[in-house]
Amino acid sequence: MFRQLVGQPRRVSRQRLLSTLRLAATSHHSPCVTSAERPVIPPLHHLERPRWLSTDPIHLFDQESIQGIALDDIASFQDGSTTDSPSDPPIPTAPQSSTDKSLESDEITPDTIFSMQDTDLKNAEGGKPDNVDAKTPQQQGAEPEGPVDTPVSTIPLVSVQSKVYNGRLQRAIELKKMSTAMEIFYEADKLGHKMSPENLSSLIIMMPLQFHHMYSVLKNIHDQVKYAEHHGNEPPLSKTLQLSLYRRVCVQFRQDETMTNNRLKLIAQDLTGMVLSFRNTNDEIIETCLPRLMYSLLKRSLDKEGKLTSFLWYYLFKYNLVNMKDDFVLYEEILSRSSYQTNSSFPYSKVLLELCRQGYQPKAFICHQVLGNMFPFTNNIDTAKDVITFLIEWEKNENPPTKRKTNTNDYRLDLGTLEELASTAARMRRTDVILVVWDALDAFGYRPNEGMYESAIQAFASSNYQDQNAFAVLAEMETEGYVPSRVLIRTVSHFIRGWSVGRLDNAYYILVNGTEGTRITTASLNCIMSACAEGGLVDRTFATFDDFAEYRLEPDLDTFSFFMESLSVDIASTLSRLPALPKNSSEELEAKKEQQRQHKIAVQVEAADFVLDMMKETGLSPTVSQYVLKYYTQIMCLSADVEHLKKAHIFMQEARDAKHRVSMDSINDLVRRYTNLGQCDTAREVASLAGNKNGDIPSFLLNNIATMENKQAAEKEPNEIMENKQATEIEQNEIMENKQATEIEPNEIMENMQATEKEQNE
Repeated sequence: MFRQLVGQPRRVSRQRLLSTLRLAATSHHSPCVTSAERPVIPPLHHLERPRWLSTDPIHLFDQESIQGIALDDIASFQDGSTTDSPSDPPIPTAPQSSTDKSLESDEITPDTIFSMQDTDLKNAEGGKPDNVDAKTPQQQGAEPEGPVDTPVSTIPLVSVQSKVYNGRLQRAIELKKMSTAMEIFYEADKLGHKMSPENLSSLIIMMPLQFHHMYSVLKNIHDQVKYAEHHGNEPPLSKTLQLSLYRRVCVQFRQDETMTNNRLKLIAQDLTGMVLSFRNTNDEIIETCLPRLMYSLLKRSLDKEGKLTSFLWYYLFKYNLVNMKDDFVLYEEILSRSSYQTNSSFPYSKVLLELCRQGYQPKAFICHQVLGNMFPFTNNIDTAKDVITFLIEWEKNENPPTKRKTNTNDYRLDLGTLEELASTAARMRRTDVILVVWDALDAFGYRPNEGMYESAIQAFASSNYQDQNAFAVLAEMETEGYVPSRVLIRTVSHFIRGWSVGRLDNAYYILVNGTEGTRITTASLNCIMSACAEGGLVDRTFATFDDFAEYRLEPDLDTFSFFMESLSVDIASTLSRLPALPKNSSEELEAKKEQQRQHKIAVQVEAADFVLDMMKETGLSPTVSQYVLKYYTQIMCLSADVEHLKKAHIFMQEARDAKHRVSMDSINDLVRRYTNLGQCDTAREVASLAGNKNGDIPSFLLNNIATMENKQAAEKEPNEIMENKQATEIEQNEIMENKQATEIEPNEIMENMQATEKEQNE
């Protein structure tokens, strides 16, 4: 038979040739005389497999970053490309004719494999190979001259042995002998024999196999299914049976205890590629198996970084394969795996939102668990808002069709979660989230606390064209009995002042024109005064202060502190805007500028004293507010008059004696001013006000005083040396004059004596 095949002039498929050689080598009809002359035929399992049949899952996913796979490139899992396996040994072949181009090289290609397998299948069915009636272009025009011997039709030994193995496997399955059945399967798979998909499916369904056995059997079935799809043949198994097999393996995946986590991760990636290969051919397998595989990975914590699980979810979501109708309970189990540590590795919030959007109502504790793990809501605030919207709807609907309990408070969120969500919305300037939180408070029967009011006011004030809502919430806050803090007022004033005076004027008109929901209160007017104070707008500050009397409101300590701040900011900006004198200017110009400067300071000092008098008239002690003292001290320190500094010192001493808080900035400003004037002793007295119970003065104050003393001493030394030098010169001049006077006296005596003698002679 071998000689007949080799001697034929036409093409013989390699698969048939190898099968015939094996048959000749094992049969007693072998043409070989001795066993040494028998050719060595390598087993068929050395033949390469297509890419989708590879046992190496690395080609499916990048181990470094699974998120690098584009969802639009998922179709690459379904192509028929192959990967070379350089480790597989080459198959020796018999000498071929030079005209047989398909056998010129020893390289095994995917087309060669498919042609071999087609030939094997047709021969096993008793048919003819595809190339029996094939004619070359030269042969199409004429018949062959001589008779052609037709080879004897034989069934390859591979098909015969495959039937034997299938029979043995079927009998083992009928006898419920699992170990025997797996031995037969692995032996047949090692030798490259084709096993019946019906027997393999029965092996998975009827036998209690471990996962690694089940996975090996499924992979064999998958190879045959994809082979049939590649050649356009009918699948060997029905879609329903395929779905059952893949689903069973994905469920069994999370129950395996015999394999390491690294091995299971590789198998999970390979299973993902196998399932995704059914895209556009059997989407039901994808929408059924991927959620179970995803749950298995989450339950066993095999994908801690969340690359593969996140990919599976986003793939299902993008292609609308999330089947909540049949897998609602499974998705609930997936959500139950949520925790604060794993929330960043898997989008539990997206899964919950998708359940809600499809009309399903998860258990209340699952919703609360997922929402709580979304803290601090910075990256998923939109999802949180949408989920809370569904909770509000379910809470208002007393008899929803899918509600599990009749308790109307089942879906009530705790007040702390709502407060934190409102705080995050305020920082992100999300007024829409604030409105949802307020709806949740009404639906769940809560009352807003002070922190939630502050968050709402901050959110509205930081947004454009929302000042009326900010003032409305502020009025409601005061109605509920809460007193707005100074920090809240400063926050609102910072936003309404903006970069121009226009928004400030608009906010003022919103209040005085009685916009719906707003109400003029002490806190609302303080917001306007604070905004005026930050800009140093003294005229607007006085005008707003007059509104307190017009609307019969009592100003508080913050009101006068903002009043004093406006004076301080105004005088500081006014002095900075004074024109600078040119170099080498005359003393007269410098004196005139200093006179102008002191005049402006004197006006502000008088206004500051007037504010203190108004505080006393309203029954408020100026020493109570540290901010009034702070800005009053700043105004006084600008003056060169020591009497003004003494006022601030006395004011500070009274506040300290009354055990009121004195700002360290105020003490430091006054100390520096005294030291600049050379009054270091007075500066130490002021610094003592900052001492604690033990009398310890902060070191930086003492260091400032010591530095200024050294500087003044260094400036005094040259003056003292000059004065001493001048005194020495004066003394020397006096000594010289005395000496000259002493030299003159003898001459006068001689002249007198001569004059006397002359008189006597006469």
